[in-house]
Formats: sequence, structure tokens, C-alpha cells
Amino acid sequence: MKQFIVYFFILLHISLSAQSGYEYFVDLVNVNDKKVKVELIPPTIEKDTVIFCFPAVVPGTYEKYDFGRFIKDFKVLTKNNASVQFKKKDVNCYSIYPAKNIEKIIYYVTDTWNTDIKEKVVFEPAGTNIDPGKAFVINNFGFYGYFRNADNLPFRINYTKPISFYPSSAITTYTLSKDKDVLVYKNYHELCDFPLIYSIPDTSSIHIYGTKVLISVYSPNQKLSSTYIAQTLKDLLLALSNFFEGKLPVDKYAFLFYFTDKNTLSGASGALEHNQSSLYVLPELDSIYLNQTIKDVSAHEFLHILTPLTIHSEEIEYFDFNHPKMSKHLWLYEGTTEYHAHYLQEKEGLISPDEFINVMLDKISNADKYNDTMSFTKMSQNVLEPYYHQNYNNVYEKGALIAMCIDILLLKESKGEYNLRKLLLDLSKKYGKSKPFKDDSLFYVIEKMTYPSIGNFFKNYVEGKKTLPLSEIFAYVGLKFEKEKMVEEVTLGGIDVKVNEKDQIYISSLENLDEFGKQFGFKENDVIYAINNRLFTLETAEEILNDFLTNVKEGDMVTFEVIRKNKKNEPKNIVLKGKMKKVKQVKKNQLDIMQNMNDEQSFLLKKWLGRD
Repeated sequence: MKQFIVYFFILLHISLSAQSGYEYFVDLVNVNDKKVKVELIPPTIEKDTVIFCFPAVVPGTYEKYDFGRFIKDFKVLTKNNASVQFKKKDVNCYSIYPAKNIEKIIYYVTDTWNTDIKEKVVFEPAGTNIDPGKAFVINNFGFYGYFRNADNLPFRINYTKPISFYPSSAITTYTLSKDKDVLVYKNYHELCDFPLIYSIPDTSSIHIYGTKVLISVYSPNQKLSSTYIAQTLKDLLLALSNFFEGKLPVDKYAFLFYFTDKNTLSGASGALEHNQSSLYVLPELDSIYLNQTIKDVSAHEFLHILTPLTIHSEEIEYFDFNHPKMSKHLWLYEGTTEYHAHYLQEKEGLISPDEFINVMLDKISNADKYNDTMSFTKMSQNVLEPYYHQNYNNVYEKGALIAMCIDILLLKESKGEYNLRKLLLDLSKKYGKSKPFKDDSLFYVIEKMTYPSIGNFFKNYVEGKKTLPLSEIFAYVGLKFEKEKMVEEVTLGGIDVKVNEKDQIYISSLENLDEFGKQFGFKENDVIYAINNRLFTLETAEEILNDFLTNVKEGDMVTFEVIRKNKKNEPKNIVLKGKMKKVKQVKKNQLDIMQNMNDEQSFLLKKWLGRD
């Protein structure tokens, strides 16, 4: 009955021919002041007032960005180029009357990456970049609007482009030519699901068990290439296929990488997921520094195919771009995804168990920065509100820890036969891309599929405000977790260091100097030239520090050679000597293997971290 009422409402207020659609024309050649001209020939409109909108919120983001802020010089014209009356209802929407006179809508899209609008900065992978003659990053929801209640009509986008430019995207319905391209989408939801990067192409493709994977790279200084990214991702994609029981869940997928040599306006880097692609904005560093980051972020975004792109609530299935209702289940959409992005790499041998454990320990420390008494489901459901949104990033920290706890608890209850991965795959079969679950029923459904203890866990630690029982959960797999532990350990003296413009490592602060460090007579701005006669540079620092912290013994003589400026501002080499002295300090979030592990704990530890 509700569907009939909605349908009748649509017919009454805006009648759009079933054969018509949106015809957009976009000029990527004649771009001035980083503004792209967009023209729309609208669908057939028969009568009454219509509402034309740009999105306030888009799927995969959890903040109200109000993309209408970046639209300028909005005009509505008749056949004779006369203006049609319109009223701006809010920052994103326009009320247009009489709608039957609309012949064309014209406006300009401005750049979200480089803008004077400093409020609610758009996370770059969800934004737009207009760099004429070099590259255009087009998230379609930042370029194109839609008529309210008419978002299910097809969209045809006509691009006039610079010669040699290519639209890297996962969309398959397109026609390309020398200077013009046409891309076609079934509806507005599909349009928003296929971002693209327009540039001179650097693309590679690999095939993984029948899935064609496109890798597209824009690197302004050519520090990274699609060939390198393809090599980096191949083993990860094989691991992902094992996660999905032998075959990737899509026939085609596109990884769209934009590497920037400038600081981002948001101060962040990362990616945004879509059903058949993901868009990345990462710093343009040498490949050796980005290798693991690329794997981690790519794994996370690809796994979003499972949650929330396959397993999701009605709030996501029937997403309202301008007045969205948010789901309770960010623990599922982001938490399980972040956990498995690292865990599957451990299971497949791409990282070691120690490396995986260190990732989870970092998440425990990071989660300490957020409100631990806030209900995770309440935060999720209200994430667009400022009070709750300040805890959003905890979905990647505590959210992943929630997933880890459920994984271990399922292994314990099933005696090693069932885990979180299998639960998610079973949920994907029970529901699916077009069959959402009811937000309030998911915990009950999962409890019926698994065990009462899982339901109790949700009640106490996800809906409830209790602190995660990490000591208890880790004990199931023979690990001893201590929130605080007094230890004696080797340190570098408690000096704080930074890197100067000459890429030299210097002492920036002595505020945390410990008993070992006090004997050397360090001074702020000392450049560390050598440690124990080994040249200390950005290239050698990691190896030297690892060796120092691992092998130096109590009482060993330690030398630091520093470069210090004298009163005449002349650099002088000075050798500082002292004896190694271990320092007592409280360490937080410590995890050790239990000495008296029983058979069940040993078995479950192997099931959790052992190779399948």
C-alpha cells in the first residue's frame, strides 16, 4: 500500500516519460578558473513544480558534504533561452516552476579538492578534482543532479575531452572517440557508483580466475605506474579470491589511483568503495614506502563488496541522497571490513602473525582516544550529528576489534569450525545486493544463525556501553593481554626526532628524556650523524634502530655522533658516549603468549592465526 501511495504522489507532482532520460553535456576542454560547464537536457516533464537536487550525503561516506555548495551560476532556460523561475530551497535543491517550460539547465561545477570553502571539507576520494590539461577526478555525484522522485531514469553523459584523454572507470556502457565520449548509466544510483579519472591513460589489466581487473594510475611525477600497482596487487587479489571461496565476486573491477604531490585539503588520504571499483587518493611517494599501504587500503575497499554493498540494511538499499537515514551497523560495514583487510593477508602469508598482531595492538591504542562508553550502534545511527561524528573514525579501530572478538568467539563456540568470514558469506547468501535486512533485526538473525553468546556480545559491547573484554577474548587463543604492564627495556634515550629540509634526522625535543638518555648531554637541534659508528640516515635508520633495540646489552658502551652548531653557527662533529641502561616504564596494551597454554587454547590459536 505504501508503494502505491508513493507512486501516485510521483504521478501527481512530476510526470516523466518512461522512455525519456537525462542527457548531460560536459566540456572538459574549455575550463576556466577550475570550473567545468555542464548542460542538461532534462527528461520529458509534463506539469507542475519539480525539485532538482545535488546530493547532501552519498553512500560510503558518513558526513553531510552538501555537494550543492560547489555548483555555481545555476540557470534554467526555455526553448527561446528565456529564464524559467526557480527558487533555491536549500544549499542542494532548487524548486522550478513551471516545469513543463524547461528546455535546458546550465551550471558550473567547481573543484572540491582546491576550494575556498573550508567548512566540511570533502574527503578527496569522495570529491572532485579539476586540473585542466592534466587530470579530472569525477565522482559523478559531485557533477550531476537529479529530479526528486525521478532518480530511476537513465543518464547519458556526453563529454567533450582533450585529445588523448581516456575515462578510466569500471562502466562498460560507453562509446569513445578522439575528442568525445558518451557514457550511459541505468539510473542515478548507478551513476554515483562509477567514478572515473579522465587523463592520459596509464592502465594495466590482470585476470584473476575469470575476473578482469583494471588498474589505472595518475602520478604527476611518474613515481608510480599501473604496472607496479598491478604487480603489487596480484598476490592480494589471489588472497581475496580465496577469501571468497575461490572466485572474486565480480566479473570486472577497477582500481583507480590518483597520487598527489601536494598536501590534501582534508589532511587525509585513502579511498572510497563502489560495487565494481574503488577510487584512491594517496601521496606520491616512492613505491617502497607505499607498498603495504596500497595492499591494506585496496584490500579494505575491495572487501566492501561484501559489506555494505552486498550485506546491508534497508537504509542503504533505499538510500536518500538528500535526507538519508543511517544504519546502526557500522561495526559490520567498516569494522569487519577493516579487520579482514589485515587478517586475510596474515592467513594467506602476505604478512606475518606478528605483523598482524601489531596492527591490532595499534588499533587498541588508537581506540583509547575515543569515547569508549558510547554505544557503537547509537553512534552509527546518529553519525551525521556532530556529537557522534567526532567518534566516526573509531569504526576503523574499535570496529575492527569488535570484528576480531566475534571471530575468536565464533571459533571457540564452534570448536574451530566456524568463523566471522563464514558468517559474512552466509549472510551474503541469505540476503544479497537487492535484499536488505531490517536494521533492528540483524543481531537477532545472527544469534539464531550462530550462538547465544554472540547475541550477548552484541547486547553488551556493541549496543551496550561495556568495554570490550579483550583479556577474556585473547585468553581463548592462549594470549595474555594487559592494559598496563611495567617493563624494563632498551630505549634510544627518550629523544624526540624530526627530519629537516636536508633529510637529516635531528633532535626536536628533550622533554621525554629518560635515565639512559640523560648521560649523553644531548641538545635540541643536534643532528644524529651516526650511532655506534654506523651512519644514521633516512635509508639506514630503520635497520640501525632495529639492530640497536634488539641486540644492545645492559652495560654496553653506546656512542652517538652528532653535528652541533657552535656559537659562530659552525657545524661541529661531537661524539657522545654512555653505557646502556635499561629503563623501567609502564607500557600500555601488552600482549604475550601464555606460558601454560592448554590444548584448547593452542588449537584455537592455530585455527585463528595458522595457515588454512
